[in-house]
Amino acid sequence: MNKSRLRITAFALIGSLVLSGCALNQDFQTAQVENSLQGWADFTHKYPVATHPDCDVCKIAQQNYEAALASQKAQWSQVSEEDTPAAYIRFLNANSPDNSHYAEAREKALSGLEAGRGADRDYAAYLARYPEEPAASRLRKALSRLRYRKALESGIPAAEELFAEEYPRTSSGEEMERRLESAEFKNARQMDTRLAYEFFLKRFPEAPQRAEAEAALSRLPGAVRVADDGSDLSLLPRLREASPALRGLECSSLFRTMMERAGDPYSAKAEGIRSEFLAGAQSDGGLPEICADTKMVVPREQRVLVSSALKALARLAQREQAFSQSVSNPSVTVDKAKEIGKSADILAQQAESFDLEMQAFYGYMPADPDKPSEKASKDAKEAERRARRAFEIASRNENNFKETGAGAALSLMERQADLLTRIIAFYERPERAGQ
Repeated sequence: MNKSRLRITAFALIGSLVLSGCALNQDFQTAQVENSLQGWADFTHKYPVATHPDCDVCKIAQQNYEAALASQKAQWSQVSEEDTPAAYIRFLNANSPDNSHYAEAREKALSGLEAGRGADRDYAAYLARYPEEPAASRLRKALSRLRYRKALESGIPAAEELFAEEYPRTSSGEEMERRLESAEFKNARQMDTRLAYEFFLKRFPEAPQRAEAEAALSRLPGAVRVADDGSDLSLLPRLREASPALRGLECSSLFRTMMERAGDPYSAKAEGIRSEFLAGAQSDGGLPEICADTKMVVPREQRVLVSSALKALARLAQREQAFSQSVSNPSVTVDKAKEIGKSADILAQQAESFDLEMQAFYGYMPADPDKPSEKASKDAKEAERRARRAFEIASRNENNFKETGAGAALSLMERQADLLTRIIAFYERPERAGQ
């Protein structure tokens, strides 16, 4: 009996050693696959070299643990030195919550983002990793402040307009709207044309400058009525082909509508719409993917205005070409200005031939563009003032006329072209295909 019991005990000990060895090897293989600081730490704590002096894999695990620990310290040192939300987010993505610096990295990433120190992609990366973050709403507000600042610093009106559409009915969005109103009204006053004032009032009907714009319209000649059959709108496809950015502007009203329907501008839903829309924006200014299945239509009540803008844009392109050709030979231009500047009568008589140059330089658009000579004859005082101005410019020197006068004229034409393009874009309405 005693010998039998001894054999059983011996077999049990041998079996336990075999099983222990199998478990150790399995744990080592698991640590190898994971190959992380925490994995090697768990193995070395379970199988310390001190209690397993003859275990080769235990020694290897200890070496790997020490190497991983040194690497983590170096990584954290580098991240701390960089001290940016992007660096802390990279650290969070590369490590598990068991890392001793994990909590600190998350805290520093969050505080940096709330302070507006991150880029758009940093906010997106953090919120993607922690979608239920209690501070998510605060983060999106911080992101809006960052985008607001970037839009202002860019100095690009389109960037300001995009921000206003991204954050409609918010304090920052409304503040940007005020800036756009002020800039558009300043542009309308400089151009002092009916189209400019009408566009301002249609685009910003509640603007503080409304009364002043209406007063300006009351003193300007009535608009030329265009047949409301949409025939001039056949120019639109060619205009779109020539200006890909215009298609993006056409689509922006759809973007704004979607943002308004989202409700809370700082919700996950609103941020998702922004991300989807902006991710589809083409680098060359083309139509964002989110609007790829839309068609653009002009409401009937706006066809007169859009048709007028299209005609004016076509005339402006011809005027710019003619004016550029005329100033390419400054001596001819100066001689013509001297001749025309002699009297108001000569200006009126030659209004047809000199109309392009003078209108371009002074930004003057008659009530009836098809009868410039008739308008010039009716306004003798204005003709005389312009004639004297032309003579003064021509009398100085031809280089000054070319560099200063022509430069001002071309600058004015560029502003006119920009206004007309935005008028066309603003009054076209996107409509979902198939609806």
